[in-house]
Amino acid sequence: MKLVAIILLFAIPMLEIGVLIKVGQMLGFWSMLAIVIGTATLGSIIISHEGFSAPLKAQEAMQRGEAPVPKMFDSALAVAGGVLLVTPGLIADGFGLLLQIPPVRRMLASWLMKTFFHVEDIVVERGEAPHEPRPRSAAAAGDGPVIEGEFERLEERTLDPKK
Repeated sequence: MKLVAIILLFAIPMLEIGVLIKVGQMLGFWSMLAIVIGTATLGSIIISHEGFSAPLKAQEAMQRGEAPVPKMFDSALAVAGGVLLVTPGLIADGFGLLLQIPPVRRMLASWLMKTFFHVEDIVVERGEAPHEPRPRSAAAAGDGPVIEGEFERLEERTLDPKK
């Protein structure tokens, strides 16, 4: 695995340089420079916009009773696409532009969540009594994972004077 990472670390920049040279020969130096500067500018605009709007999107989702994770994940992928646009190179720009398409981001987010986090779907429910467990029949209906647990408020905990 380390060998593959080292090879990719050297191969990707070399491939980017080769593509820049070939496209620069076809389009000309100034056109190539305009493309690189234009995509870097677009990427920086996307990074600043998504970076500032991500917490607001998450807060709005929580106020509606939805999980903020999909909104945050979507914004993180859009920012990753912006970072790829800022890096010089046409291959990275292509992947960065792909990440700006919402259906592509949703498919990639779904694949990443299933592959790395083993999460199929995230469901948040708000009830009147959060300390009461959900009935087993509702959990068996297949409407998402149920995480049961106990909590203790720190301000209500008695302190041991010996500690």
